[in-house]
Amino acid sequence: LQTHMFDKLDPSNFQIELPDISSGRWTLKKDSETLLRWDVDIIPDLAPIVRILTLPEVTDRAALQFVVLADDDYGILDLKAHLSRPDSEGSFELALPFPIGSTAIESKSYHDLTAHPWAGLPVELWVVGADHTGQLGQSKKVKITLPEREFHHPVARALALERKQLFI
Repeated sequence: LQTHMFDKLDPSNFQIELPDISSGRWTLKKDSETLLRWDVDIIPDLAPIVRILTLPEVTDRAALQFVVLADDDYGILDLKAHLSRPDSEGSFELALPFPIGSTAIESKSYHDLTAHPWAGLPVELWVVGADHTGQLGQSKKVKITLPEREFHHPVARALALERKQLFI
C-alpha cells in the first residue's frame, strides 16, 4: 500500500501528481475516513487499424476511387494514401477525408491523377492512419495502374507515350 499526500493550493483546493498510475483499487482518504473508492483499469493505447475496403476503381471520368476503413480506440488524427512505383525511390501522398475525432471511420474519396507523371503506370498503394499519440497503422499494399487520360489525336498520343517511357 502506497500513501501519497495532496498539496494544498489554497484553503479549499488540493492537488496531487502521480508519476506512475497502475491498475487496481484506489481509495481516497482524509485522515482515517474513506471519502472515495474506485477500481482503475489501465488500458494501453493501441495503434490504429487501417484497411482498404475495396480495390481502387477508375470512374467514368478517369478518377481513382477507393474506400478506406480506419479504427482507433481514441480517434484518428491523420489519414493518408501513399503511392510508390515498384523498384523506385519516389513516392507521394494523398490526404484522405474523414471526420476528425472519430474512432471508426469510412473514407470514400476520388482523386484525379491523370495529370500525374505516373498516370498509366503501375504503382503500389497503401494507407496510413495516425492517432493522437503518433502511433501509426498501415493497410496492406495493393498494386494498381493509375488511370490516364485518353488521347485521340495521334501527336498527343505519341507525346503521352514518350512521357510514360521516361518513368518506366
